[in-house]
Amino acid sequence: MNSNGCIVVVSYSLMGRRLCSVLPPFDQAEGSANSQQRLRLVRERKRVAWILLLLAVLFALCWLPYNIVQLLIDVNAVQIDSASLVLPYTLLLGHANSAINPIVYCLMTRNFRRSLRKLICQDPDARLTTKIQHV
Repeated sequence: MNSNGCIVVVSYSLMGRRLCSVLPPFDQAEGSANSQQRLRLVRERKRVAWILLLLAVLFALCWLPYNIVQLLIDVNAVQIDSASLVLPYTLLLGHANSAINPIVYCLMTRNFRRSLRKLICQDPDARLTTKIQHV
């Protein structure tokens, strides 16, 4: 794994650990939040942890083919000529991970889904009005 991969893995691991281990400020002081707020916060943290896990898995899946081909080239298990046919595609897949991440963030965010649903389900005049208001 290259140094960028190590940085991503370590960063995501630290974020996940912090999400799962550190109590939020209002959980530390008893009575400062009701049980519904605590339950909602725990659910939100779990959702964020799942997004983090999904992003880490997608990162690994996108970059794994490139790293495998590079390893095979480095240990002379394959000829460079034959590997050069697939190497650009594996590199493209690795870089596609950068384009996939924002899509995952958007699709897994409730506000985005709500806004998208509103945009798709409204009549064309209402969409135009919404557009004008946001500009």
